[in-house]
Amino acid sequence: GTFIGQCAEFCGLSHALMKLEVVVDSPADFDSWVGQQGSPAGSLEAGDPLAALADEGKDVLMRSGCIACHRIDGTSAQGLLGPDLSHVGSRRKIAAGILDNTPENMERWLRDPTAIKPGALMPNLQLAEEDVRSLAAYLLSLQ
Repeated sequence: GTFIGQCAEFCGLSHALMKLEVVVDSPADFDSWVGQQGSPAGSLEAGDPLAALADEGKDVLMRSGCIACHRIDGTSAQGLLGPDLSHVGSRRKIAAGILDNTPENMERWLRDPTAIKPGALMPNLQLAEEDVRSLAAYLLSLQ
């Protein structure tokens, strides 16, 4: 099953918003998940209508400063300060459990992180709207 938890130590202004999910799987499902997490995230198939947008989003990520804090396996993004985004597209929640991981919420988060999570260390990079859209598509493609 899935069990909901709450951050138990004061970690900043948004402490009360920080949630976590614990998913209990069968040993076989857990082993499969571990194997998937240990390999580079897949990319969208060439025929997928979002593939070109996701490719643009990868370029945005590489030039916008995201790589200074975030890591994505198989890329030059090797930052250690922020969360590892290698499989962020497969997560059920983003922003420390505040938002469901949907295209709309990913875009909201990228537009202005501190509007969602006051005190967040992730800066508002003032991305152009087309960059927000393509970056969200790329991040969501990281399954």
